[in-house]
Amino acid sequence: MAEEFWIGIDQPTDVVDRAGETVVGHLEAGVTHRAVGSNEYWFMIPLPDGTTGFVPRAAARTVTGPPAASPPPTPGPVVAASVPSRPPPSQAPPSSVTPPSQPPPLPPTAPPPRGDGGKGRWIIALVVLLLVAAAAGWYYLVGDDTLVLAEGEVFLEPANDPGPEAFTTTLDVPDAPEIINAAPVLATVTTTTATSPTETTGGAALPTVGGGEPGLYGGTQDTSRCDPNQMANFLNDNPEKARAWIQAINTDPNFRWSGGDSLSVEDVPAYLGELTPITLVADTRVTNNGYRDGLPTPRQAVLQAGTSVLVDTYGVPRAKCNCGNPLAPPIAQTAAVTYTGNQWEDFQPETTVVVQPSPKPLPVIKLVDLFTGELIDRPVGTTGVADVATGVTLSNPLVDPSAIIASTSTTLAAASTTTAPTAATTTSTTMPSVLSSGDFCTAYLEYVEIDNQYNDQYEDPNTIPEYRTFLQAALNDLSNLAPAPVDADWAWYRDEYARNPDFFLEDAGPEVEERFARMLKHLDTECGLDIFDG
Repeated sequence: MAEEFWIGIDQPTDVVDRAGETVVGHLEAGVTHRAVGSNEYWFMIPLPDGTTGFVPRAAARTVTGPPAASPPPTPGPVVAASVPSRPPPSQAPPSSVTPPSQPPPLPPTAPPPRGDGGKGRWIIALVVLLLVAAAAGWYYLVGDDTLVLAEGEVFLEPANDPGPEAFTTTLDVPDAPEIINAAPVLATVTTTTATSPTETTGGAALPTVGGGEPGLYGGTQDTSRCDPNQMANFLNDNPEKARAWIQAINTDPNFRWSGGDSLSVEDVPAYLGELTPITLVADTRVTNNGYRDGLPTPRQAVLQAGTSVLVDTYGVPRAKCNCGNPLAPPIAQTAAVTYTGNQWEDFQPETTVVVQPSPKPLPVIKLVDLFTGELIDRPVGTTGVADVATGVTLSNPLVDPSAIIASTSTTLAAASTTTAPTAATTTSTTMPSVLSSGDFCTAYLEYVEIDNQYNDQYEDPNTIPEYRTFLQAALNDLSNLAPAPVDADWAWYRDEYARNPDFFLEDAGPEVEERFARMLKHLDTECGLDIFDG
């Protein structure tokens, strides 16, 4: 519910905090209280200290009209709450694995009789449902984000979600644009059908793909969403997590790198230096290792297409960029496979791929450029600075440039190289870049027009993932079109944004003023644009 309303308390009940772990108050039966929201399991009420408390739906109901007076919840002792469970199988799973605005859901139960015995029977019912949940194969979260999966369950992980039990959520990784039109590219990738019958869904075995297959992975020429050095610095600053990280990697019996078949903590910077950032083009099965209490917590998972990962010299995913989790090849499930977690709209188990390591170390990872469909050679251990365009086009773009400005007008003002806009042009949903013109000055005006649309619509466009995607692609277009002597300045401008879009130019150094002076002078003298004057 979006608006405030009132609830009546049918039985004495504790009020818990949003983590579901601490009792913050108590409400007696017969009182009414203002509520500010609800979901399938909880009523949310404002507390005197300005925070939000949570009341089980089993203990309350909505009522019409405010009462004459409503006493605030009686403060309660700080105690641990019972272990929460997930809802019965007849109900849809929660919309988020770790909801930020509500505690883990407790199952709805019929209100027990009023009096002191009601609370005890309610807790007994909860324990019984937990046991039933384990037997039925439901997953649930204990505390903030401790994930428990039943046998045969495979956890679905959306592209931009770090997921539960993350090693960290502090790594700076821009959100991924939605991957579309991937089927033609994946059709060119050589696949084999898994022969093992131990993991099937509806009788369909998962396709297996060699890690060196051209077009298996994607990216954007000259740019990367993931910085291996940032991950290495994080692990260096957190030695306990570094030990768990290498422990997870070393559990793979087929693990290989230039330093041998195992890792030590001291090896981590060198090993991460051998990894290559890419974007998954297909939904991909992996073993994803979370972190809890000093140890890795492996789970079988599917990473959605669009997820940014680091792959090793054999083309195998080895680290998830937005959480730092170490990855390993998947382990076939002996029980019937079920999928749980936050399922995306176009998820199909039969199109999920399993990556097999290349027989020999790869010199390059052959990526498909997400914005052009062209094949790119990215040398292993590089982050885009050494990318080489092959001139081979595998498909149409895998991200839709029109989606970047879907909520704004698609009519852009075009210009000649020396005058103000005189004609109109319309963006194309299949153009290979976000700026349709091949002329620098005209493309710059296209960029300004789209940028203005975003600024008119949002107070801070840089917080919008679609805008970040647009700006990075636009700067890449402009740097490719810019003539001497400002081509290097535009490339620097593009790279500064890719390096850290949250703190763009904040610590770019003393050359900023000089570079921008050259760029603005060129726009004035060569393009006839004085839009920055005054």
